Formats: sequence, C-alpha cells, structure tokens
Amino acid sequence: MVTIRDIAQRLGIAVSTVSKGLNGAPDVSAETRQLVLDTAVEMGYAAKRARRQAQPKVCVLVENMEYANIGQFGYEIVAGFRLAAAARGWAVDVLPTTPEAQARTKYGSLLLEGGYGGAFILGLTPQDAYMRALAGTGTPTVLLDNCVPNASVGYVGTDSWEGVELGVRHLAGLGHRKIAFLNGTRDSMVSEERRLAFLHATWLCGLSADERMMAPILVVSTTPSITTIRRAPRQTSSILFGTGRRMAQRTPRVKT
Repeated sequence: MVTIRDIAQRLGIAVSTVSKGLNGAPDVSAETRQLVLDTAVEMGYAAKRARRQAQPKVCVLVENMEYANIGQFGYEIVAGFRLAAAARGWAVDVLPTTPEAQARTKYGSLLLEGGYGGAFILGLTPQDAYMRALAGTGTPTVLLDNCVPNASVGYVGTDSWEGVELGVRHLAGLGHRKIAFLNGTRDSMVSEERRLAFLHATWLCGLSADERMMAPILVVSTTPSITTIRRAPRQTSSILFGTGRRMAQRTPRVKT
C-alpha cells in the first residue's frame, strides 16, 4: 500500500510537502504540486485517496461535444449519466477539456487532484493526450465511441455497421441509387467506422460509393461538407447523415 511517506522518499522531499501538494495547499509551487501528483499516480496512490471520500465522485470529461442545453447532442448523455450516478450515491463533475488543458495536466493527475474514482469520457480523438494516457491507466474509465485496449477502460457505443446498413437499405428501397454520406468529425474512431460501414452497405445494395459524395460534417460550420456534396454528381438523390440530429437540423437544404 503506497503512502505519502513512500512518495516523499521517491522524490526526496518532506512528507509535509507531499501532503500539501496532494491537497492543493497555496504555499507549494505549481511545479512541485504537479510533480507530487504525477508521482502519486505513477505509484498507484490515486484510487486509495478517492476511496476515503465521504461521497465518492466521478467526472465526465467532454471535448468536441455540445451538452449544456436541451437538444444538443451531448445533453441527454450527460444528464442520463448524472441520474444513474446519483441513484448509486456518486457525485458527478462535468469538466470540459481541450488539447491545451491535457498538455498542462496529465490524466491521472487530474483524477487524483479532484479525488475522482473514475471517469466517463466523451468526444476525444485518437490524437488527444488523454487517449494515449488511457493505455496505462489503472483508474476505471469508460469511453463513448472510442476503444482503448486496457482492462481498466470500458467502451460504450452504437452499432454503426447495422445502423448505416439499415439507412442505406431504406434509401435504396425507395429507389435512390446515388446516396451521399455526411459523416461525423474528422480524426474520430467512430467516424471512420461509419465510413467503412457506408462503403460496405452500398456494396451490399449493389450501389457505387463516390468519394465526392462523402464528407465530414463540422460542429461550427457545415459549409465545407455541403460544398463537397455540391461537387458530387448531379444525379445525387439523397443524403444519409452519420451523426446527430442536431447536425442535420443545422445543415442547409441541398439542391440536387
């Protein structure tokens, strides 16, 4: 069992300094505090500290996803997680994150500092620092629409292959032969999965998939995607959306 004395011996500093660093005392420098946190995580101290809390808590880390208001893609996901956690006596903190924030504070240090016993992660891309850190974490973590080979990291998502195939078969059944596909954001595991599913589904239906009819849809502006689709063959007759309904609502009508 790792103690603060073990951490102090590893770093060659006083036990009192380690204690202050772990608890965010103002008389410890930011550099020392970060060093203490990182070392504590490396030595496996995080989970023990989290278990000592009167009420256990977890965090929801969110990137590249809107969730604050009803109707936004992440709203029901976050709200549902809060309700499920509350029913089990867990407190939840929702923490927006960015690549810059991940560069400043390591994943394990963030959890240790906040006293979190686990995390639910939404919207990260494979290039994010926290995604790379998950390969070695021992803290229970769940990813949405991403997968990391680690026994401590779970995964929940939709069956893109079945869903996309149902969509393509439906449109093909209505007589559409040239189907465009607006996918999720770039650099996303699930977006790539849906792209492959679309290619497979069009093949199953005896259709040809044209790369000019496939584009990512952006959260801030849909213009690049629509421009791409407009350059597709003029006989394009339908569009399959591989992302949330709010994206579809913000996409202007396309004349084909």
